[in-house]
Amino acid sequence: MTVSTEVDHNDYTGNGVTTSFPYTFRIFKKSDLTVQVADLNENITVLTLDTDYSVTGAGTYSGGNVVLMSPLANGWQISISRDLPVTQETGFAPIFPDTCYHLTHYWPAAVDIPVASDNPVHYADAIRYNARTPLQGSLLPLTRLV
Repeated sequence: MTVSTEVDHNDYTGNGVTTSFPYTFRIFKKSDLTVQVADLNENITVLTLDTDYSVTGAGTYSGGNVVLMSPLANGWQISISRDLPVTQETGFAPIFPDTCYHLTHYWPAAVDIPVASDNPVHYADAIRYNARTPLQGSLLPLTRLV
């Protein structure tokens, strides 16, 4: 199933008190989130689900909250991002393996097929006009066959 949203992460700064940080995108299960914190020296640590934090709102369209087990220190950064597995849940029939080769091979031949508009004399004959024998002194070279 595809997830149609462009927002896939939220970033916040800790204040030493807050433990709950919202995420504003859809996830299907709690493990679809990756939570990282960066200290004041920009050292990044990946937090562990159910050890360092818990998740609410999995499966809802509007998102939920990441709740830390202890408050995020003042000035530290937290990044909450969606990390969905790349799977194809729909089985598609295999296509002919050389489709690309055949398209490039037969395309030039298809372009060379004559079109009626390329040959106006024969087109005029087909609609019962004689384009080969214009009337003398006539500006219009077509005469109607009766």
